[in-house]
Amino acid sequence: MRSVSLTRLFLAAFTLTVLTGTSGCKEWLVGGDMPSPDVPAFADPNSYAEPLVVAQVPVVPEGARLLGRRAATEPNSPETPPTGDTPPSVPGPGEGDAEPPPLRVPEPAEPGVIKGRLDGLDDLDELPTRDGPDDMADPAAPPATPEDEGAAWIESTAEIAPGCLRDGSVPSLPLPSPEALAWLLTTQPLGFQGIAREALACLLGIARTTNAEIYGNTVFEPTALGLRAALAGDERLVGVVAAGVVTEEPRGVGTLVVILDERDDGWTVRDSLFLPWAGSDATHKVSSLSDERLVLKKRSGVIIRQRDRDNELEHHVTLTTLDALTEVARFTLSGLVDEGTVKATVTASGKSFPKGLLYRGVVAAGAGAEDGVFGRYVIETWKADGEAPYRIDRRQDGAFSLNGAAELLLGDQPAHAAWVYDAIPKAGRQDAAALALGARIDGARGRVRQAVEYWKKTVKASDAPPDLQRDYARYLASQKRKKDAVKAFEKYLELAPDASDRSEVEAELDAVRGRPRSGLR
Repeated sequence: MRSVSLTRLFLAAFTLTVLTGTSGCKEWLVGGDMPSPDVPAFADPNSYAEPLVVAQVPVVPEGARLLGRRAATEPNSPETPPTGDTPPSVPGPGEGDAEPPPLRVPEPAEPGVIKGRLDGLDDLDELPTRDGPDDMADPAAPPATPEDEGAAWIESTAEIAPGCLRDGSVPSLPLPSPEALAWLLTTQPLGFQGIAREALACLLGIARTTNAEIYGNTVFEPTALGLRAALAGDERLVGVVAAGVVTEEPRGVGTLVVILDERDDGWTVRDSLFLPWAGSDATHKVSSLSDERLVLKKRSGVIIRQRDRDNELEHHVTLTTLDALTEVARFTLSGLVDEGTVKATVTASGKSFPKGLLYRGVVAAGAGAEDGVFGRYVIETWKADGEAPYRIDRRQDGAFSLNGAAELLLGDQPAHAAWVYDAIPKAGRQDAAALALGARIDGARGRVRQAVEYWKKTVKASDAPPDLQRDYARYLASQKRKKDAVKAFEKYLELAPDASDRSEVEAELDAVRGRPRSGLR
């Protein structure tokens, strides 16, 4: 009996030892406190089993079962106690009666670890790392400024051999963008001399375009403008640069217009054109560069203006469907002519293509007006046939005066009449007759509000005759402003009680009131 009790006591102690060891193993594997090193089986953890590499996951959540790890004993199997330093046997993967659940990655404690399932991946290399994906692109660098691009282009010319102007060669070097090229030519920074200037002159083909001899150190004036426009007839923009240049033989100045195409490695010249200048060399400059839809609906053209202290020209240039850069029209905006000093404007008109061009200029007579004449006006209508250059379709000229504006109004040209009228100095448009002319011009153009304002000033003028009051009343009646028209007619009859047309005016007044007089038809 005593032997049976001792046997049970020994089995109970043995079972407690086994259970305590198993629990400690489990806690250690899932991240719990490590068992006491005094336990022989755990004195060296590597002697228990090789670690199972699943992924580079920092922490396994509590309660999860690691793949390949099973309990040291199976249910309903005889328990075999460990002996010495030999650990309990560990079943391999796939053994046992149940497939362990897939391991899930815990919520990341640091940036770069993405939550999700580890199973379902064919290759553990697909897992994200803490450093992020290898192919993550760096933020795009800001675009280079014209200054930076121009400076870089100057540096790129350091290894080019000199002498391209002498032997007529073209350096193997792309051009900078139109914006950088305009900056380079305008500012001409330190370093833009010698080989760099000569190389640019050769790349732009200035000697060929101007058909003249040029010198590398004097060819470029410090004036240039650049833009991008749809001159080629598609959505792709080409570069346009207008630059002042100097030729030596024959001696002259002018504006070089260059069309640039963008390539993978830079810009190249597509075509160029030289616009000579007949004015002053010392004050010549490119004053304006803009694009316009003029000749073709799907192709833009450009407007270039060049000037000096006293003169200014406007050039209309387009790239034809045959890729030929062509000047289609040229106008003098300001300058000295035989009759005096001209000041002019050019506007495009019409909805169809090619559009019409309207040139209107005033040639001043001198310091003052004689008999109300301030000079002469010139009005020209220009038209084009297809892509051919423009030609004058109609030309008008006359006295630049109130009488000249009145003649244009009588000729059913109220827009031209308004242009002449508005260009006359304001001091010459303050009497009643001049104010009445302004009212009639605006009335003919359909500008009712402006016409009424002019009529009010007219009838209030100190030199206004009663007839202008009657004309004002008739204009109000024509615009269906009955109340104002009645008052204006009554005012006229008050100012001219003995007027020869009194009976006629009274009939008009009754008609506006809606009470036509009997006996009058």
